[in-house]
This record gives sequence, C-alpha cells and structure tokens, in this order.
Amino acid sequence: MGPLLRCALIAILATFVGAGCAADDEVLLDAPLDGPPRDCDCVDTLPDSHDPCGACGPGTLCVQLLGGDCTSITVTCAPIVPGCDQPACSAECDQAYCDPGGISTCFAASCPLELPDVFHCYGV
Repeated sequence: MGPLLRCALIAILATFVGAGCAADDEVLLDAPLDGPPRDCDCVDTLPDSHDPCGACGPGTLCVQLLGGDCTSITVTCAPIVPGCDQPACSAECDQAYCDPGGISTCFAASCPLELPDVFHCYGV
C-alpha cells in the first residue's frame, strides 16, 4: 500500500472515530446488553425491570398475584386502602387487594417467587 493511500485511509478513519458525542464510550458501556445503545441526549424513563414495584408511587401498594402453582402472574400498584397500608394479610386487605370473587386470596402458603415487601395474593 502506497503512502498516499495509507494517509487517505487514516484520514477517513479519523473522521469516523472523531464524529459523535464526547461521551459515546460511557453511553455504550451503560447500555443494556439486550437493547440498542443509548443516544447522547437519552433520558431513561423506563421502569426498572429488576424492580417491578418501582412504578408504585405515594398512595399505592405493590400487589403481586401468584398462580396456584406459585408462578408470578402480575404485579400491580393498587391504591392504598385505609387500614391496609402494609403488606400484611387480613380479611379486610384480602378483600381490598385480592380478587373479591374468591379467585385469589392472601391466605395461602408462601411461594419462592414472592417479591419482598409487597402484598401477595395467591390463585386458588
């Protein structure tokens, strides 16, 4: 390869490497492995997939519904009912957070997939 061609290739590579945001390396390192790399001006507004109750704000209680075979079916944020502001099973809280039609209840044996510090309803 001649010196002129080598200089041209170096100039082209320098143009591509120099383009983009100054923080591109940080953005790519912080990007999730299964998702696209973030843009320089990206703001992460998605809920944390490792914290399904992260979307529950003030005035709500995280409620996890588990199937009869202890598989997690749903996690929701329910408005807090007076007297049921803690994840403790009682007849009143069972009626408030679990299916009042009798399909789920908080009165059941615990499951290995239970999220900590949330109200649990179990399918019957």
